[in-house]
Amino acid sequence: MLLQHFQAVLNQIRSGRLILDSYSTIHLYYKTKPQEKMWIQSERSSEVEDMDTSDMPVMTDYKTNPWHWFYLDERGTWHMFEDDQMEGKSLTSEDIERYYTRNPKGVLQISTSRGINKLDFAEMVLTDIKTRKQRRIKRSNKTHETGNNGRCSCVSSVPTHWEAVDPKYPYQVFCLKRDTAEYNYVAGCLKDGELDRRIKSICRIQNLDLWEFYCRKKIQLGRIQGVTEVKEEKLFHGTKVSNVHSICTYNFDNRLAGINGHVFGKGTYFARFASYADKYSPRNTDPVPLFGEAPQGFSSQKTKTMFLCKVIVGKTTLGKTDFLKPDDKSAINFHDSCVDNVMYPRIFVIFDPNQIYPEYLIQYY
Repeated sequence: MLLQHFQAVLNQIRSGRLILDSYSTIHLYYKTKPQEKMWIQSERSSEVEDMDTSDMPVMTDYKTNPWHWFYLDERGTWHMFEDDQMEGKSLTSEDIERYYTRNPKGVLQISTSRGINKLDFAEMVLTDIKTRKQRRIKRSNKTHETGNNGRCSCVSSVPTHWEAVDPKYPYQVFCLKRDTAEYNYVAGCLKDGELDRRIKSICRIQNLDLWEFYCRKKIQLGRIQGVTEVKEEKLFHGTKVSNVHSICTYNFDNRLAGINGHVFGKGTYFARFASYADKYSPRNTDPVPLFGEAPQGFSSQKTKTMFLCKVIVGKTTLGKTDFLKPDDKSAINFHDSCVDNVMYPRIFVIFDPNQIYPEYLIQYY
């Protein structure tokens, strides 16, 4: 009971003494290093309780010792919440810190002009409720954070959730554990895409070359268009098992465009809904050929394969069957991709593979 009482009023602690009531006090004997224990001893009895405080925030006066909150963009750059007006975030670091110190494992919902976001302190991620896009967040006592020794460039920074990248290999594949937030996020995208199938595996693809090409393209388009954020989408692409290794290594090949038709242009097709991409993924029992992976045995159950990709769609225009690029008859590119419907696009056609990053490979039944 004493421990529960202490935890309930932890935010009131300002020193080593906490008044519980008119006749009882406790003394705190604590160490400053992480993973060490805090001992609580009551003057009312000799009872001693042991509590692990390794994951508890240090209670401080924000004005004298401020903590700042940042989120990480795809370019590997940390942005302080209150300094980024483009994102429409209304909360300051002080607001976030105040909530965090009260509930370090909680979830804070932020309503802005651009929608609703969720701050998960346990996972340290910021999630857009509508798009399900996630960004890493961090807490720091510095007023400026950089992704790579002060250089603002995503081409020198990989996503923070990646495993260590081995440059000797053209790409690496990491199968996600089912009880992780990343796995649940991808599975949620599949379900939101109106495809409710039993999943065999979800693998993250780590290809440093393709990631750098993608980031450079995003920076280039942002510079050309004079904007800080170029529109991106998470889109699906169903394919044959035999194409997986090539896509993971070299990305999508527009020279193969037209195999399944090219109603909206001769590029690579992506779908907003997984149920549509599913039509282009044939069932088979062949193992998925992945670089550096042990050969898989043939399965008696037929599976399908689908990619969930990061795609820079930018400015879109209605596609036509003979288009080789979005503005087919113009020397200047006013648009970045073609769609089936400008107002409510479900199909996107990409003509430059550098606008694509094959992020996840999904196998399902």
